[in-house]
Amino acid sequence: MSGALPIRLAPYAAIADSQMLHIVPAARYASVPPGLTGFVPGDAVRAQALLRLWARQEVACPAEAVMLYRDAIVLDGKQVLGPGGTGVAESFHADVGPHRAAWQQAHLDRIAAGEVGQVPADGAPVAAVFGECGFNLGHVMVEVLPRLVLLHDAGVRRLRLLVPEEARPFWPLAALALEALGMQGEALFCPEGQALRVAALLWVSPVARHEHRKSPTLRRLLEWLRAVAGTGGPERVYVARPDGARRPITNAAAVEAAVRAAGYAVVEPAALPMAGQLALFAGARRMLGPMGAALSWMAAMAPGGHVAMLEGGNCDGFFWDLACLCGHRFTWGFTAPVTAYEPAMLSRAMTVDMDLLAELLAVLEAG
Repeated sequence: MSGALPIRLAPYAAIADSQMLHIVPAARYASVPPGLTGFVPGDAVRAQALLRLWARQEVACPAEAVMLYRDAIVLDGKQVLGPGGTGVAESFHADVGPHRAAWQQAHLDRIAAGEVGQVPADGAPVAAVFGECGFNLGHVMVEVLPRLVLLHDAGVRRLRLLVPEEARPFWPLAALALEALGMQGEALFCPEGQALRVAALLWVSPVARHEHRKSPTLRRLLEWLRAVAGTGGPERVYVARPDGARRPITNAAAVEAAVRAAGYAVVEPAALPMAGQLALFAGARRMLGPMGAALSWMAAMAPGGHVAMLEGGNCDGFFWDLACLCGHRFTWGFTAPVTAYEPAMLSRAMTVDMDLLAELLAVLEAG
């Protein structure tokens, strides 16, 4: 696509009539190379890119801020328009293709036709912290919920939280985070395609860049969550993929039998309520499982744990980077050679070599 997108974007601090209520200075956290098991550089270019990434020594995190926007419009509970229709750049997806342009234009057409809802001004302050991929536990835990900490630090104790409809299943987790922070929150669910006008909107800047950067603010949130979770769960956990999930393991039964024999509890976190999932992982010290959103629960483990991930060459750095932030050792178990990226990788089944699994279990037990 050529040309500009329909909505003009500006940096969050440059929106007209905005006010910065709170700011967290830039920070850094250490980056430790992962342990590698089964690493075969099938694609030299991609393998070299991974090696360069793994060699970094630290991660730089930009400043984080709480902004107040007057007369704002929120699209789908995610994207924010300030006065005059200028979009808050950091609230919009980076995709600039035809689909995104059509989505923006459809919203602008509805706004021009007066099809804009109104959040009542009376009541607790209204806040927006969600972004893209609100349907995914990893995104919500790492990129959304830490933003509640910044609202807490800004002195907010009661709020109405705009929640995209796709994120409805994770409202209990958000409510748990609010409770741990000593905050009271009401969910305002936002259907897709809806534009809502908010007289005074609290918006929190991004606290992560998916795949390669998290935020120390997440560590602070998890300290609060661990304090309310308890630690009665197993110390060794294997995170199984549920039936029908993408990237199924073809020999799942054999893998699960082997890890049980090694003393690991086999769990499917999605079968538990959010509070139960938090409590399950808060006491864990060793975690093993195939790449998937549920591995994000490593963040609930106290620092000093060890996480081993099985994956079939997708090479998503999200989980390794999360382990670096949380102070865990991370071992990457490749079930297939590293290949050039293609979208099909996100759904490709994997078969776990039992010798590879035995090696991973031995590495985990070694500390």
